[in-house]
Amino acid sequence: GHPIQIIPLILAALLIPPAVHASCPTYAAWLDASNEIHPVYCAGVPCNNLKGFATVALSPDGTYLEVTLQVQATPDSAAIPLFLPPAIYGPYDATQEAAAGVAPLATLSVPSLSLDQSLWSSSSRIKPADLPKLMDALRNGLAYVNVPTDRVPTGELRGQLQVVTCLEAELNSATACAASNLHPYAFANVLL
Repeated sequence: GHPIQIIPLILAALLIPPAVHASCPTYAAWLDASNEIHPVYCAGVPCNNLKGFATVALSPDGTYLEVTLQVQATPDSAAIPLFLPPAIYGPYDATQEAAAGVAPLATLSVPSLSLDQSLWSSSSRIKPADLPKLMDALRNGLAYVNVPTDRVPTGELRGQLQVVTCLEAELNSATACAASNLHPYAFANVLL
């Protein structure tokens, strides 16, 4: 078509507000290697140069989980391990752990290195074989994320998944382009 005919379509698309929804992760865990309940040692010395964070959210249609994993090395880290496939185990509370050979409730993507060379992350959509069992463990605080490495194959990082307190705020511009009827939209999520 003619360029003049396209302009009204573009303006109409700009004036109809998009369906943007903020969402918070349903469950979250801080991943830590220096844990009094589950001490982890690397060559006889406590492993303490990695920390991380994991989030797990059930899809809107309830058929899969969206899992995000992030691991950060401390600035003075000399030796960085090779990550093995992380997993979610349950039903275990923070004082328990799965016995050797117990199958996880879900296996996650191995985190990959980012450009800053000290941050690894992965995002994945997973369909666990027994999603109801996993959701039951999550709802009751009885699931944990385990991140094994080549130096600690049984799991160097661990974090108990908990329901998070999430506050959402819609952000509106005080000068919302009133003359053109355009209304900028954004949102912020705060996890406590």
